[in-house]
Amino acid sequence: MNGLLLFLIAQLDTSIQSVEEAQKLLGLKVLAGIPRHRTKSQDAQRVVTAVALAAVGVLYAVGVGAILFWDQVSRAMRGGH
Repeated sequence: MNGLLLFLIAQLDTSIQSVEEAQKLLGLKVLAGIPRHRTKSQDAQRVVTAVALAAVGVLYAVGVGAILFWDQVSRAMRGGH
């Protein structure tokens, strides 16, 4: 689930990610670039986002497992296989 979400986000991102990509798209040489600068609060936000996505993935897996387990229990109680 998380992998699908990350894939979709990456597909929808239209920004240029590298100097090589800019040169290829524009057909020009890049003379200068603006380096990325992340603040500590941005780093903290990235950690929180990663933990939240991991928690959602775990909860999803637990939910699917519980549904499958309950299905097996209810079948056993009804005398099914």
